[in-house]
Amino acid sequence: NGKWGVVDKKGKEVIPLKYDDVGDFHKGLAMVRLGKWPNIKYGFVDKEGKEVIPLKYDYVKDFVEGFAVFKLNDKWGFMDKKGKELIPLKYDEIGDFHEGLAKVELDNKIGFIDKKSKEITSIKYERAWDFHEGLARVILNGKCGFIDKKGKEITSIKYEKAEDFHEGLARVILNDKWGYVDKKGKEVIPLKYDNAEDFQEGFANVVLKDKYGFVDKKGKEVIPLKYDKADKFSKGLANIIIDDERGCIDYNGTEYWEEIQDTIAVIWGNYSGGEYKGNYVWGGAMNLAWNELNENILHEKLKLKTNDKTAMEMVNKFNNPIFTKNDLDEESYYIKSGY
Repeated sequence: NGKWGVVDKKGKEVIPLKYDDVGDFHKGLAMVRLGKWPNIKYGFVDKEGKEVIPLKYDYVKDFVEGFAVFKLNDKWGFMDKKGKELIPLKYDEIGDFHEGLAKVELDNKIGFIDKKSKEITSIKYERAWDFHEGLARVILNGKCGFIDKKGKEITSIKYEKAEDFHEGLARVILNDKWGYVDKKGKEVIPLKYDNAEDFQEGFANVVLKDKYGFVDKKGKEVIPLKYDKADKFSKGLANIIIDDERGCIDYNGTEYWEEIQDTIAVIWGNYSGGEYKGNYVWGGAMNLAWNELNENILHEKLKLKTNDKTAMEMVNKFNNPIFTKNDLDEESYYIKSGY
């Protein structure tokens, strides 16, 4: 009858089918909704079906870090799992808690509060992002910078753009040049690059005059900027392209061009493939699309010149499909293939 409830694993209806919507359970509670727009009310039930938080709110979000955001009479607040409302209903919007702090908005300005409802910053920023590695990006007067969990601006609010911290460093741009700052706000890698990516596995790929290379956390260009394209390191290897040749490079700058081509394919965009009659064949991650290629063109199983476990597992799935086109009607087949 268009109503929602919840059954347990034995099929018993533990929450009656009376709600217009029921959310997933998080930490023992699930959001429930009654009514149609504009007369909608939200609350929470436990796994026994008890309405532990009454359906009186105009909107609620799931619990995050022990608290749920709610809206009542066009203002936003927080509640705990007992339904206790923890902050005054004065904010125009509130975000979830991240690392113990949450964004709040009032009169089109943004700040942060802690779990005791204390405003750790003035409500003054034009835009802000959630805390990440202990710091948050903020924008003031059109410029970007970082604040810590005490609300202190650890950098000047001067950058044209900034990204979150990764492995202790964050990339920033000023005068169209990228560099990196540490958690004390010091520019530890000069702002001289045309583009830069986040640190991963201790290295970041940077671009200068259309050439890619890698720097370490001290700013040393440990892998020279000579490549036409380079991706981040993943499990000790990074994909590289030079003169239309694809390969990999390790932490020491050693290049691999042929021996590891099959492993490259696994890392690069979730594709795999291998050598076929002197040509490298790419196999998409869509199992059915691969089946059709194999049946109509290859007519034999793919072989790899690698011992890479991930590559072997993926190609084994291609060579031993769970089902084929013959198991499906044509319409279902092409939909499942992603065509």
